[in-house]
Amino acid sequence: TAPTLTINSPMASIQHGTFVGDLYVSQDNFELKDAKITGNVYFTTDSAKSTFKMDEDSSVSGKQEVKKP
Repeated sequence: TAPTLTINSPMASIQHGTFVGDLYVSQDNFELKDAKITGNVYFTTDSAKSTFKMDEDSSVSGKQEVKKP
């Protein structure tokens, strides 16, 4: 749990757990694997959003949108 978490590493992932807070994704090819996000996922680029992957066991409770700084 944290107010926000920013992903700045290329090809990063969150696996097997729950994150409570808003996630900011700044890099391409971010993945959720058996993970739950209780909050929003904001992408800082269109490319980061278009390359985002989430398996069928993962979920995001909030919005998934591009929010440029």
